[in-house]
Amino acid sequence: MSASAPQSAEVPFDVALNSVLRWIDRPRDSSAWVWLGGTEGTGESELLREVAGRHPDALYLDCAGMHCEEIARELADSFGVASPGTYRDNFARAVTRICTGPVVILANTQWAGRLRTTREPERVLSEVVRTLIRNHPRSVRMRLLVEVEDTAGPLASMRGRALTLRDPDEPTAHPRTVVDEWEEAALRALALAEARSVPLAVWSLLCSVLGQDISVRQLAHLASSPSAGPVYLSLDEATWKTVSFRREFVARAWRDTVSPETAERFHAQALSALRSAEPTPEIDWYVHRAASGHAVAAGRFESLLHDAALMAKVGHKSLFEGFEAAYHDRPVPPTGLAAHLHYLSERGVWPSSHGEWLALLHHSLLDRGPTGKALADRLLASVDNSALPWHTVWAHGIGPGTGTTEHLVERPNVRDLRVMRADSGLLAIATDTRGNRNVRHLDSGTPAPDPDDTTADPDSVATDQGLHGWRPAGATSGYVDMPRMPRHVRYAARLGDRALMSSTDGVFAIAIHASASEAPSGVLKTMVRTTTRLGTADLPAEALDASAEWFENVWGVTTLKRVDATALPSDLVDADARRFLTEIGFPHLSGFLELETLDLSETGLTSVPGATGRDGPWFLLGDWQGARLVLDGTSGKVLQDGSSGLEDPLAGSSLRQFVTMARLYYWWYASDWPIEDTEADLRSWLDEIDAAAFATECWQRVFEDYNFTDRI
Repeated sequence: MSASAPQSAEVPFDVALNSVLRWIDRPRDSSAWVWLGGTEGTGESELLREVAGRHPDALYLDCAGMHCEEIARELADSFGVASPGTYRDNFARAVTRICTGPVVILANTQWAGRLRTTREPERVLSEVVRTLIRNHPRSVRMRLLVEVEDTAGPLASMRGRALTLRDPDEPTAHPRTVVDEWEEAALRALALAEARSVPLAVWSLLCSVLGQDISVRQLAHLASSPSAGPVYLSLDEATWKTVSFRREFVARAWRDTVSPETAERFHAQALSALRSAEPTPEIDWYVHRAASGHAVAAGRFESLLHDAALMAKVGHKSLFEGFEAAYHDRPVPPTGLAAHLHYLSERGVWPSSHGEWLALLHHSLLDRGPTGKALADRLLASVDNSALPWHTVWAHGIGPGTGTTEHLVERPNVRDLRVMRADSGLLAIATDTRGNRNVRHLDSGTPAPDPDDTTADPDSVATDQGLHGWRPAGATSGYVDMPRMPRHVRYAARLGDRALMSSTDGVFAIAIHASASEAPSGVLKTMVRTTTRLGTADLPAEALDASAEWFENVWGVTTLKRVDATALPSDLVDADARRFLTEIGFPHLSGFLELETLDLSETGLTSVPGATGRDGPWFLLGDWQGARLVLDGTSGKVLQDGSSGLEDPLAGSSLRQFVTMARLYYWWYASDWPIEDTEADLRSWLDEIDAAAFATECWQRVFEDYNFTDRI
């Protein structure tokens, strides 16, 4: 960035304003960016508004209270380079198509997000601002001014220049040191609220959580009193009465007066109080916006997800914001419902209304096994179905993260959906690419016999999802009145208020309550990906001392070749290897990771003298990665003979460990994964099963496709 940009210095308002205006207008080819900081009240936002007013082509966006996703959408729409209604674009791709030299002004990024326990300010900088800097075309001259709380972090990571406004002459307001006891409790409760604006009735409830019963009347008087109002509070009477601190940094100062232990206890009790409170419009309004923040601050986010009655009221924006805050510094447990939110984020679920969100949440829970279905049923029972634009009647499939190692994970590859009439009623027929037909009753989802004589209902409409939403099947354009869906939902057939749909998870049917034309058109799609990551799953219990059935479930009953105990060589002295060969058997494999194993039931164990350059006995098992694979008859280790050039011969510390590792790898690679990447899980499992073997080159190279010509 050019040295003519504003320098990192503390300057008064007028000097900073003139400096920024000159910097913007100075002609140059390169892009540049400035981080604007200063204590709240020094005028950063006013300066940026003044710059926007004097530069009519500037794009000004106040990020206070906005979600990272909303900011990305606003910018993309303003640039005219992306439509969230198409699943082809994300924010990074959109930025690459900016064609005019923009002046982008982002104010109040330090107050992004709706919750006080939030990571949205950091996400705005890392996922939005950094993307603007990295991805904008180098042929485009961009000016970027960003208001931040502290310029040091972005200056160090993204460079640019910093400009700090000088503190005002008048002293900054801080928490009062002398107040009545009840007033102090009231202000502290308001500061601990997770929404920055709170209905008076909720404020009173939060005071009770702190141990002070303060009436709404007392709080209203405090909020409007001349002594407190100008310094601390602002009263909004647009709907019912809500109250907030006039400046958010004062709320933060009050929040800092509470110890972490006390704060965590308060948030847990606040969540309980919201659960048990008599439902009122004010309580529901606050739960919608702030319950997830209390759950995060209390360390109870996962328990919130299991509370169907409360989840029916929590808004998706605050829920995903809380999710990002809860797991920004730790992996998401792969077996909990928080992992479910991770998958929804990855799939771009960003609804336009609370009803659409509940419909999507209910549907997604149905594919998460018995626990998910039970929660889905409770969720649906907590809401009025008419408030939903649609709801899922039945679903059959496997959701992301729900596959087990017991069997290969297989999902239907549906290419044709039809609603047909038969003597037994309306049938839902899904046909895969191999011509296999899955026939179910449309209303119940129960399996039905495949009738010899069916006719397509003349009123049904077949459709598929294109880049911009639903269109007639096989057409490149057009529109079919169907609810918006994420892009993993591919095909559908509608008949009246019923629709049959297929996705990468399975087949399902929905009841439609409202015309899709009443909601935004297009595809459900986020522009900014989640910053959370899944943790590694525990090693499946079935992989420890695995049974023959566990191996046969993926390889088939004819693959394992057992050797009769009487046919085993006497110099095979390792007891575990002898037991494994007779009770489980050794797999006869071909065309998998360049692993070609012998049918030991036919060949038996043949001795290979000096196979690894050491004393034997060694018994030939086959070939792997260009080397002979042998069994050490004394130690039971599985080794390579070194002929491939791989220096470390160890392939398995025991025969059982080697075969278990091969079986897990086969399960992972041969399964059909719709979204989740379980490679990290597999690596962790193989390391736990046999750390010494997994560390060798022969096992490390199996995760690189280019090493093998016979990938399955």
